[in-house]
Amino acid sequence: MTANTAIDARHVSKTFSNYAALRDVSLEVRQGELIALLGPSGSGKTTLLRIIAGLDRPDLNPDTLVIVDGENIAERPASQRRVGFVFQHYALFRHMSVFENIAFGLRVRPRKQRLTEPALRKRVNDLLELIQLTRWSSHLPEQLSGGQRQRVALARALAIEPSVLLLDEPFGALDAKVRQELRKWLRTLHQRLPVTTVLVTHDQEEALEVADRVVIMNDGRIEQAGSPDEVFHRPASEFVLKFLGNVNVFHGRQFVRPHELDIDRAGYDDTAIAARIQRIRSAGPLVKVELDGKSGESITVELTHERYRQLGIQADEVVFVRIKARVGSEFFPARNNHRTPTAETVFDRL
Repeated sequence: MTANTAIDARHVSKTFSNYAALRDVSLEVRQGELIALLGPSGSGKTTLLRIIAGLDRPDLNPDTLVIVDGENIAERPASQRRVGFVFQHYALFRHMSVFENIAFGLRVRPRKQRLTEPALRKRVNDLLELIQLTRWSSHLPEQLSGGQRQRVALARALAIEPSVLLLDEPFGALDAKVRQELRKWLRTLHQRLPVTTVLVTHDQEEALEVADRVVIMNDGRIEQAGSPDEVFHRPASEFVLKFLGNVNVFHGRQFVRPHELDIDRAGYDDTAIAARIQRIRSAGPLVKVELDGKSGESITVELTHERYRQLGIQADEVVFVRIKARVGSEFFPARNNHRTPTAETVFDRL
């Protein structure tokens, strides 16, 4: 463990009955870092978060450590850990105003640790300004939108000045537009208030957009940890590659992402393959083209709208699919043709 380590979880396992939720997981989080635990349901990400929070206890193992700010807190109850926890469904007190919800953790501190009333009010008002809800301080949670409620939940967790902030699918109950807005807000908030943060999510876009580092989990283990760029462009395993967005599989074992492919009307070299267009989806920032290849494999290609208009392609048309800026690709073996064939000719011959 280095001097700037905020969380150091070592050899953590957790079994529920006969189900192994975590299998000897070790994770180190640096001070001020925002990491995302990303994975499908049942991968162990929430269990790991709850163990750090003290809401669950790891299996008994002499090698297991859960160190936060240099102290082993593996046996310490949640109430004695300086950890802020934000749930997916807000968990706000319905009968309390926004102000009192944020102030709650400060008011229930042991008497010797409590702030004076003026200091408490300043702390809460500063947070209200930070989350841009000063006007709503006297409102009840039911009078707020879902996004506003989640900001109140975050402010309540931050009010106690936690060593680490733990977020369990905090935007999962919100619609897509609000989720996107809150992701940007959380990133900005973290830059202004760089508390060490662990975010659990199953949303790949959310993790890649918000986190400094992404930890991808599967079947109770860590598959890969790295920057968003590293895990997306240099996946350590087949699982990571497939989990982080769509992927095309060629010849059973070769993988190419949809944005790495292009479409042409003619096979300018022997590295392209003929495929028939099945469906075109043009709604959104990219045009998604679904095709059937020569051996019946499903292929998805993502084109810019400019490229799509330039090609003028239509459903049921036969075209050539190739990897961008590559010659002699291992994914598209050469056919030793010495002329430029049409796509229809090649497809009919295959």
